[in-house]
Amino acid sequence: MMILMKNLTELDISEKLPLDTDTSEVAWLSRIKYFRNKLVQNSDKKISDEEFEKDWNELSKAVIQLGGKTYEKICNDRKTFNPSPQQCQNYLHSGNLQSDQIHRTSVDSIKEFFIRDASIQTLAKEAVRERFDKQFVPGKLAEELTKQRKHLESLKEERVITQSQWDNLFPTDKGNYRLIAYF
Repeated sequence: MMILMKNLTELDISEKLPLDTDTSEVAWLSRIKYFRNKLVQNSDKKISDEEFEKDWNELSKAVIQLGGKTYEKICNDRKTFNPSPQQCQNYLHSGNLQSDQIHRTSVDSIKEFFIRDASIQTLAKEAVRERFDKQFVPGKLAEELTKQRKHLESLKEERVITQSQWDNLFPTDKGNYRLIAYF
């Protein structure tokens, strides 16, 4: 969703963390993108409590600014999310960890990272999705993607859009757009 908003609209969503004083909608979207990327690019799948607390507060602030006050309770609930053993097991085998990480990472740290990863990913997705749906009306998304296909193809060639993102945008199952899979 971020890729489309960044490349098919006038929104200049950044990869960098905006200044604290920037309270524009684009800054809130950029903050979400920054924290999502920071989490995904965390190769050892660990984060200190202090860093998590700081990042969580910043992310929550961005989500609440984009999604409204209703997200305040959601942010608080997600922060204290406690997954079941089955959810941790599913996460372990979901592709979010590489096989060498599974063997050298303790169950407790995997559970802790899962809590943080799931919380940040799902929370941010919901707020971004609300903004995305305002820009791209869900019933007209397929039409818009078709109109913009050539431009999107050039972004794929430039490696701005990954193959996985492309497959989500243009699935072989034509009626099934899976944009919820990433943001």
